[in-house]
Amino acid sequence: MKKVALSFLVFILVSQLSFSQNRYSDYLRDWKKVYQLELEALPKSALTEVEKIYVQSKKENNTPQLLKTLLYKSKFALILEENAQLKVIKGIEAEISQSSFPTKNILESVLADIYWQYYQQNRWEFYNRTKTTEKVDSSDFRTWDLQTIFEETHRLFQNSLHNSLELQQVGLSQYNEILNLQVRSKEYRPTLYDFIAHRAINFYKSDERNLKRPSYKFELENTTLLGTNKQFVTINLSSKDSLSQQLHALKLYKNLTLFHLKDSNPTALIDLTLKRLSFVKTNAVFENKDSIYLNTLHQLKSVHKNHEASAEIDFRIAQLYYNQAKKYNPKTNEEHRFKKAKALEICERAIANFPTSIGAKKCENLKTKILQKTIKITAEKYIPISTPSRLLIQYQNIEKTYFTAYKISKKEQKKFHKIHNDSARIAFIKKLVATKKWKANLRNENDYQQHKTEVLLPKLAQGNYLMVATTEKDVLATDKIRAYTFMQVTNLVLIEKTTEGKYKYQVVDRNTGKPIENATVNLKNYNTGRYNKAINRNFTTDKNGQFSFSTKKTYRSIIATARYKDDMATFGDYSLYRNYKNNTIDDDEEITIKPFIFTDRSIYRPGQTVHFKVIVLKKQGEKSEVFTNEYIEVILYDANNQEVKELNLKLNEFGSVSGEFILPSGGLTGEYSIEIDESSEYDSTFYDNTDFYFEDYNNYTFSVEEYKRPKFETSFKPVTETYKLNDSISVHGTATAFAGSSISDAKVQYRVIRTANFPRWWSWYSRPSFSSDELEITHGESSTNAEGNYTITFKAIPDLKVSKDSQPTFNYKIFADITDINGETRSTETMVKIGYHALTASVSIDAKIDKSNKDHKINITTNNLNGEFVPTKGSIKIYKLQAPEKPLRKRPWNAPDYQNFTENEFRQLFPHDSYTDDENDEQKWKKRALVFDKTFNTEKSKEMNLGNIKKWSSGKYIVVLECKDKFGQNVKDEQRFTVFNNKDRFLTINYSL
Repeated sequence: MKKVALSFLVFILVSQLSFSQNRYSDYLRDWKKVYQLELEALPKSALTEVEKIYVQSKKENNTPQLLKTLLYKSKFALILEENAQLKVIKGIEAEISQSSFPTKNILESVLADIYWQYYQQNRWEFYNRTKTTEKVDSSDFRTWDLQTIFEETHRLFQNSLHNSLELQQVGLSQYNEILNLQVRSKEYRPTLYDFIAHRAINFYKSDERNLKRPSYKFELENTTLLGTNKQFVTINLSSKDSLSQQLHALKLYKNLTLFHLKDSNPTALIDLTLKRLSFVKTNAVFENKDSIYLNTLHQLKSVHKNHEASAEIDFRIAQLYYNQAKKYNPKTNEEHRFKKAKALEICERAIANFPTSIGAKKCENLKTKILQKTIKITAEKYIPISTPSRLLIQYQNIEKTYFTAYKISKKEQKKFHKIHNDSARIAFIKKLVATKKWKANLRNENDYQQHKTEVLLPKLAQGNYLMVATTEKDVLATDKIRAYTFMQVTNLVLIEKTTEGKYKYQVVDRNTGKPIENATVNLKNYNTGRYNKAINRNFTTDKNGQFSFSTKKTYRSIIATARYKDDMATFGDYSLYRNYKNNTIDDDEEITIKPFIFTDRSIYRPGQTVHFKVIVLKKQGEKSEVFTNEYIEVILYDANNQEVKELNLKLNEFGSVSGEFILPSGGLTGEYSIEIDESSEYDSTFYDNTDFYFEDYNNYTFSVEEYKRPKFETSFKPVTETYKLNDSISVHGTATAFAGSSISDAKVQYRVIRTANFPRWWSWYSRPSFSSDELEITHGESSTNAEGNYTITFKAIPDLKVSKDSQPTFNYKIFADITDINGETRSTETMVKIGYHALTASVSIDAKIDKSNKDHKINITTNNLNGEFVPTKGSIKIYKLQAPEKPLRKRPWNAPDYQNFTENEFRQLFPHDSYTDDENDEQKWKKRALVFDKTFNTEKSKEMNLGNIKKWSSGKYIVVLECKDKFGQNVKDEQRFTVFNNKDRFLTINYSL
């Protein structure tokens, strides 16, 4: 709340009154006393001096000085008094009631801002408050709910704009001596009206999403809102949604535009127009926003091309192109590839035409971003000895890269990772010995985009390496572009597997996969201590290249060092966990007693009897058995965790016991619990001499409430009809007594809430993501008829901000509370799902099919969005997929967009790797032969027999279902499956390795 004081700072800048230089000097002298006392940490004395200035400024009706005194009075009050927030607000309210134009306008704007600042700083408290019909305490804003503080803020901002014509006549140039001026700030905000209106716009632009929204919520649907100023000011801005923040922001933009249209200096108008266009573009729900926005910017530029403020327009155009360029994807979206080049051209022209303008400075910053050089290198963690390999280069605006490979020990590598200073890292690298140097030319087509390519990594001897990439030959410096990565060159591979509680390791040759006998492996951990015991063990592999062991302890951060002849490699870090799979039980292992508690009900009334049963197990290691013939304590606790009653009961030969508690008739209601522990009343050899413990959280909870048995129930009938968006939807409910009669003339209170879901596949293909706010569509009251039925009708309003291409499904949740004539209330809810499509169709088939068997079937499901069956006709087609000719190793990274290797070169150098992503991505295998093609009609059958498939070749297949919904929209589903025969002599299905 101490930020309240900051709200006044802006308004020290404005006033309508002039005063003499001598009087201004007097104020300066008075304020020097205040500043000195504040520096001396004497706020009480400083406040006394401020009160004197306040009296004088009030007497002279000096608005700037009056506002300044209010600022300092509030500041010192917050220092000197506990809980001074309310006093500050009341002081401002008192000044408002006594002030007139324009002081009153300024103070109302200040108070509105203070309220909204308070809400933003205490947002979580407001979210937990229920809306009240009246203010809980009209004099204490800290008790208000969100809707109330919003409406009060709105009212004050609206009041601050009263007498707008007069506010537009209040200029600021005569107050330079007391203004905290920024360069050319008065060109952008020349009048008091500009200051106050833009402050209000900042509030209305915030669009608080947690406010309750009506079904007739105002949306930015009119494309003219993004038009030229002449087009924009002709729009009639009105809506039933009178509290819409967006609506009021647009009204203020319109009033300010009308005010500045005839300005001789267009600076304020251009700034205002750009802010309006940006606001509309951000919040509009219509399509093609970018193209409309760009067209308007070009028209605005043509009107003001000779004024230096037009450089700001150039910057916005360039910024739009720059943002569009971010959508570029070399594999899925080439459309915006060269937009950065266009942005750069526009920026350079603006800088050349108006080099000292604010717009030119912004263009300079954008130009720097566009021309920025970046490089990143990625290597496989392990590569074979003296074998061709490759590096992945991710770069921007670079044409050549110089590489150096340095031999580095593991100890040196660990030390390097601890260095975070660039100059220290470079000094460290320069001490290393370079073993290989080479360069690579990078493709640069002046699109200023980031690209990826692969370059050949020369054959390297065994060891650990630091790879360094620079953009200048033999130049490694802090002000130069560089990148690092580490790798190990080794022919050893360590494979870990856990089987039946044992850790099994195997050392194999990285090139051939053959096991290596007599390789040594050391397992050692680091960062040991209380919670990580030390391990340092050596093993030798057998003829299968394997060794195994189990452990009774847990070890973490283990590094495995494998050695064979002249080759050595490190792997990790690993974790080894205690082996719980031993068949034998350690007699010293602790015994766990685990009780299970059951009651006859989950909710009781005070005074009722709780019948319970307890079954107790005894567990030692992996062996469990019933715990028999011992006494246990059964304790009942109330809602305050106070003991109500204790029973000591003996377990029978089956490890169980039963009993009952009578709940207090006048006791607390709430959550009660039953807890089990060892009995202390009876002697027990087991309890006295055995290492055991009762398992934690062995209590059982149930509710004790004053309640009545319900006399009726209510429910909605299933929605079987198919609807379209914007249709009028009717859902039907019924209220029926448990005795069988209808509940007539009962009050029905209902509300309908809209949410949105998106299909999973929408996010799989780098498509733009969308969000949809929860919105209350409608609410109201009705009553049940003589048969106990009721109907709720609402319009299926979609969220226009959500793209149709994302195929959203809008969920309309209907909540109903039914209250009968006796005051008993029952609640129910249902959901109606509606989308731009009206049908969901799915096809299912076994993932693996043995073609030697018969009766393979395809199951077809066609439902509406609410899950109700809809008979549909369509087609089923099955295609054989084209698999790679031989098994391929999975790519260490995706194929780059700039491939330096021709396909032939790549196949020769890396015969076991895929050249493209599609080769080892089953989802992208191409369809080959059509092997099955039939139509279906789910009204007649939801199954389809494949028939005789013996002649189908083994491999991967895809089944494709296609049909149309009732509105003619295409609906599709597909599933991949495998066809095989146990008698196949050769593997015909190729998977990535």
